[in-house]
Formats: sequence, C-alpha cells, structure tokens
Amino acid sequence: RSIEAVRVFGCADHREFCSKHPAELSPDKQADGRGSVTAANVEVATAMSKGSKRYDWVHKRVATDEAFPGEVLLNVMEIDGKKVLQAVVRDMTDRRRTEEHVRQQEHNLRAIFDAEPVGMLWFDENMVVKQVNGVAAQRVGKEATEIINAQPGDGLSCIHSMADTQGCGHGPACPQCP
Repeated sequence: RSIEAVRVFGCADHREFCSKHPAELSPDKQADGRGSVTAANVEVATAMSKGSKRYDWVHKRVATDEAFPGEVLLNVMEIDGKKVLQAVVRDMTDRRRTEEHVRQQEHNLRAIFDAEPVGMLWFDENMVVKQVNGVAAQRVGKEATEIINAQPGDGLSCIHSMADTQGCGHGPACPQCP
C-alpha cells in the first residue's frame, strides 16, 4: 500500500486509489497531444518488451482534476511465475516549478548581461569563454561565435596569447593578466 500515492493523486483512501484505471489518473490528452489511453498503451508495451521504461507523464488529481507533471518508471517483475508491471510515479510539480524559476532567472541575467554598455565575458572553471555580450565582440571585431569556447586571450586576440605555442594563459605576460 502506498499512502504517498493516495496523497499525490488526491484519493480519499487506498481503496479508491486501487479502484481507478490508470486512464482515470490522467487527463484525456498528454502534453504532446496524444490521447492518454493510447500513449499509456505504447509506454506499457515498451516496458513489457524492454523490461523497463522511464518517461514524463501528465497525471491528474482525482478530487480536483488538477493536472500535474509526473515521472513514471515502469519495471517488469515476475511474481509467482507471472509477469507483472510495477509503476513508480513521482510528482514533479515542485521540480518543474524550480526549473521554470531557474530558466526565468537565467533569462533575466542574460538580459542584463546583454544590455551592459561594457564588454563582458562569462567563463567556466577552465577559463573557457561560455558567453560574450555584443559590446565585447564588437570591440574586438569578431562574431560572438568566434570568441565562445576559446580561452579569453585567444578569443579577444590578446597579443600575448601568441607568445607561447599553447596560447592564452601560457606566455610570459600571462601571470599579470587579471
């Protein structure tokens, strides 16, 4: 018995939850436009043939008909010589909300980065340029794509980056570079 499943799907009790066909725990259509019954049959058939299947799914709460995002893991098991299908469902509402918040924050940060009137670069932990704003690219007369994925001196055509065959960060003047 899963008390958590009863709660997630908004059922009154375990008996109500177990009386529901899986289609009754889903809206008529999935996010991709497929009918839930047809899509579920495809996912079950895949799990039965491959042994397991993980996929995103839109479910609904029984009491309110509220749709919510879920992740489903189907596993084929054998019990008393019979193949059975175990379903593990995770409510992904909080995770999707957090992902959307992060996307919005990244969008806001990118807008600020692009609007700055000074040249700006974002680097990764290996000092490889991952983002460049238009001002920086314009100042060195390059397209942003020519700077991204390069070391800063190489991307910005630093005269000292050519002082060593290994490029930016290896020449005699490089220790003085901020």
